[in-house]
Amino acid sequence: MRNTSAPRTVKNKPFIAKYSPKTYNACGILLYIVGGFLALIGVLGFAAGGIVFLILGVLAIVWGRKYRKISQALTYPAPVLQSPVPYQPAAPVQQVLLPSCTLSVSQFDIHKISTLRQLTDFVAIDTETTGLSPDKDRVIDLAVATIKDRKIIDSYSSLINPRCHIPEEASRVNHIYDITVAAAPDFAAVAPQLLARISGQIIIGYNVKFDLDFLGYELGRIGLSAIASYIDVLPLSRRAFPGLKNYKLETMALHLGLLNPGSAQDHRALSDAELTVKVFFACVDTIVSAHEKNIADSRERRAQADVERREKYAASPLLDKTFAFTGDFTLGRENIESMAEKVGALTREKVSSKLNYLVVGDTRNLPDWAIERKLNKVDEFIASGKPIEKINEAQYVQMINSAIKSINNSQSKEMN
Repeated sequence: MRNTSAPRTVKNKPFIAKYSPKTYNACGILLYIVGGFLALIGVLGFAAGGIVFLILGVLAIVWGRKYRKISQALTYPAPVLQSPVPYQPAAPVQQVLLPSCTLSVSQFDIHKISTLRQLTDFVAIDTETTGLSPDKDRVIDLAVATIKDRKIIDSYSSLINPRCHIPEEASRVNHIYDITVAAAPDFAAVAPQLLARISGQIIIGYNVKFDLDFLGYELGRIGLSAIASYIDVLPLSRRAFPGLKNYKLETMALHLGLLNPGSAQDHRALSDAELTVKVFFACVDTIVSAHEKNIADSRERRAQADVERREKYAASPLLDKTFAFTGDFTLGRENIESMAEKVGALTREKVSSKLNYLVVGDTRNLPDWAIERKLNKVDEFIASGKPIEKINEAQYVQMINSAIKSINNSQSKEMN
């Protein structure tokens, strides 16, 4: 979305320019100056018939404003489109609210890093609209960019004739005026192109729910519906680059160097869609890189901790032995498990064929699934020949104490 107003049409027909935009702009500025001077003379009454000067001044300012608008509209001409649909003034029926949006959407889960890595094929969409209410306002510019293997392989965009006046506050943002869309097709004409591109695809966009809501209501107006899965790049930007002053698309593009300092966002559907794709991949790459760095740092810390553990407990007969626990223990589960760390042993939550010991406590209160998960599983490993031992709490404590004694004896010898 994002928009402003165009020069008036004459008798419901598009204005035909006779001069260049610069000529209209210069005339407009000159009329502003002359009008202001005449109006000032009229107000101050420096000459007889001051009211005449005031009226002439106001008329000059009005014509100056008109010429400036013509210059702005000609600066952003409408593209040549197939099967042009002439501009028509708004009809009362277009003010009727629609019952609902007919584009059913669900948010695609991107919390997993593996999912982010795999997102190389999708479509990016953007719209410009006459306002902020999808049930009342209309789409006037639509773009869909198709991405495969992280490259844009196809782009489709079209201005859309909303069959109603484009408010000035909308045009002020996106420079789309009534005259700009006068020869553009209506939404019904571009809907097949839209549906052909988004069908079965993951859709991305910046604050994309806004665009999807508008498209849903536009589809509903012509009796069509669709289902889509989407990713909003806005929250992804917050996740990748915390601490920015705001997260507008323009702010993100400037932060990432995608726009030159001092330049502004175009606020047209196709350029915004393509900009969103670049921001999306920058966010993905940043999040994935940070995740990989965290993993590498964690592995390095664990490796260093293992080196230190082996040096500290080199004399322990239980060094690197693995223990799992099941049931209730007299000394408490937390105390029992912490004993293993004091002799260089390792604890495991799950049992596997590489386990050395299963410490079995009181299993009378264990549910069937808990017995199956550890006790029965270990029995199967033992039956298949795996060297796993089942011991009770007393045997475990005795093993720990024996290992502590060996460590202490070794340390005493080193001191002597």
